[in-house]
Amino acid sequence: MPAELIAFTITRLPAAAVVGQAVHYRMGAPDGNPLPALWERMAKDGTLTQLGALPTRILPEVWIGWMGYFNPVENSMLYLAGVLVAPDTEAPAGMVKEPLAETAYAVGTIRGTIPDVFGDAYPLTQMEAIRQARQLHAAAGYAMEWYDSRFKFDEEVKVIDFYLPVLG
Repeated sequence: MPAELIAFTITRLPAAAVVGQAVHYRMGAPDGNPLPALWERMAKDGTLTQLGALPTRILPEVWIGWMGYFNPVENSMLYLAGVLVAPDTEAPAGMVKEPLAETAYAVGTIRGTIPDVFGDAYPLTQMEAIRQARQLHAAAGYAMEWYDSRFKFDEEVKVIDFYLPVLG
């Protein structure tokens, strides 16, 4: 099932941070997509349990896939699998922290099957933001996948939110 945009909103989030484990991801690389293996490893080695128990965690039912440090020459980015936490939270040993300033986001709710639900989330959200005359906040330099109770591992069709920083 191709991915589709099923809802679109503009929301503002307060300052926070994403804490978790990261991997450098080269899109289209011949060795494949390392992101599913990252999440699986974190589930098996207890990292997700550790992140879930952080006392400064914001929104206990939400998991974040943060993408930033895009390199167009290498067609690569840093992908951080983790949780939202209070801005002053220290990253646990072996983990990475990315601060998030208070900002507005274009939020696309995307429904589809893997891999389309992930691959189409950015362009679907971006196109709708532009259609609604929202200016992308390119200087922010990141985007986020937002996983909550609507993302069902045992169902073929997945639902995620895609957060894209916008101005205003």
